[in-house]
Amino acid sequence: VNAWMSDLSRFAPELNVANLWEIQRKPNGKTPPHDVAIINYERFRTAWTKLSGYEMVLIDESSACKDHRSQITKAIIRYTDKIPNVYLFSGTPAPNNPMEYWSQMRIISPHLLGRSYYSFRNKYCYSTGYGGYTWLMRNELKPQFLEKIGEKSRVVRKEDVLDLPERTFNIRTVYLTEKEESAYRKMEKDMILEVGDQEVLSANAAVKIMKLRQFTSGFVYDSEGKTIEFGKSKLNELIDLLKEIGNHQVLIWYQFRQEGDWIIDSLTN
Repeated sequence: VNAWMSDLSRFAPELNVANLWEIQRKPNGKTPPHDVAIINYERFRTAWTKLSGYEMVLIDESSACKDHRSQITKAIIRYTDKIPNVYLFSGTPAPNNPMEYWSQMRIISPHLLGRSYYSFRNKYCYSTGYGGYTWLMRNELKPQFLEKIGEKSRVVRKEDVLDLPERTFNIRTVYLTEKEESAYRKMEKDMILEVGDQEVLSANAAVKIMKLRQFTSGFVYDSEGKTIEFGKSKLNELIDLLKEIGNHQVLIWYQFRQEGDWIIDSLTN
């Protein structure tokens, strides 16, 4: 959301932009007149029935819709069925297998691959492996499948974009839960936090900064080194990012042992 807000103010300052995530998270928040509205996936999932009057939808990082079973994908399909102009953007639309194209094509062109996921799967794929849980694309139908995808797609390669930098930094904003933010604000203000019969003390500014970093990760170490948990908003954002990246090697840097334990536990269970 923040990246889109920043780019719109930079490249299209003449447009009035409404940040629906910020507006709808506030009690009695009212949406001002606007040309463009920005909303994230999670907020859209719960608010899409209240959104009306739009003639175009742009969906960034569309691989978030690759799972036809997810609530977000189902909500987007139902909403965009009534929108005349729909566009998807993604560097990795189907990071794991071609079947992940179905829901994204269903959003922009309902008849391209059919309205039924299972009819599409049975036509273009076959099951293999123990129990038939692995589905692979039929080689003889792959050219037809790619031709259909090509009808509604435009690929922009690195060499086609002369000003594209070699390295892209993508800053993800993580919104804390009420419990996480409350604990953070308490430590930020008083340099001390009481949780039940436990007390977390920040003796000086340096320790305070370290404790606040722990809070943004959803936990804090007490005076005995034990972990007090508050939430996993940052971890959940990381898992969502890894799903978008798909089946590729990733190097993850973390600061605290607890973060590493959570990441390993999430990826191995």
